[in-house]
Amino acid sequence: MKHTRNFKVNFHDTYPNGLLRPSAVIKEMQEAVNLCSEEHGPSGDELRKMGYAFVVSRMTVSIYGDMRKYEDLTASTWATDAGGAFSYIRCFEIRSGERLLAEGIATFAMIDIERGRPVKKGTVELHYCADEISMLDAPTRLHMPDQEFFALAGEHTVALSECDENGHMNNTRYADMLCDFIPNMNGRRVLTFSIAYLAEAKFGEELKVYRCESDDGVFSMRTVRGDGRTNVEAEIVTEDI
Repeated sequence: MKHTRNFKVNFHDTYPNGLLRPSAVIKEMQEAVNLCSEEHGPSGDELRKMGYAFVVSRMTVSIYGDMRKYEDLTASTWATDAGGAFSYIRCFEIRSGERLLAEGIATFAMIDIERGRPVKKGTVELHYCADEISMLDAPTRLHMPDQEFFALAGEHTVALSECDENGHMNNTRYADMLCDFIPNMNGRRVLTFSIAYLAEAKFGEELKVYRCESDDGVFSMRTVRGDGRTNVEAEIVTEDI
């Protein structure tokens, strides 16, 4: 069973080229998760009261069709039985009627907030909608080029508007931030993006953004915190409009 919600593409979530921004795609997918947990339990607030929280470690999204302002679309999400003893695999879809426009797959862990460590599956009883795992045409594991092929593309200061209630940059914000460092982004469309979240970035933190570009519109990205730890790694596949 899948949890489904209808939404209308917000004008303010589109690029100047009229296409829905990658972060907005993630936002709509994860908002479906939030509403699913609110309806079926436990909700995010209920988990926190128990001392736990879900964190995403990896997410891959493939976009098959353009999503433009004011379109009426449907976002679906479902949990799966896949994953290891400490990992949860969740799937996503966005459709226009029966037409599949985007799908995603994400790996989550449940964290003991006080200890800052993952806990085993089954520690908390979950009632989320579940179904079979989807099969994306994009890899769920990143294969990054060697560091010597990366060049510094610029720096980014984590803004308050990018942070969640924990004071860290929200995972839905990274895709747009990284795309801001891709040349001529207004003349491109994103086909696939895969992001590995390795270390959180706090409000006000300075991130160095490194980029490696191939000849076929594929960009490998890496952000590094002030303490030298890698913040996120990503692969973004684009094509000219």
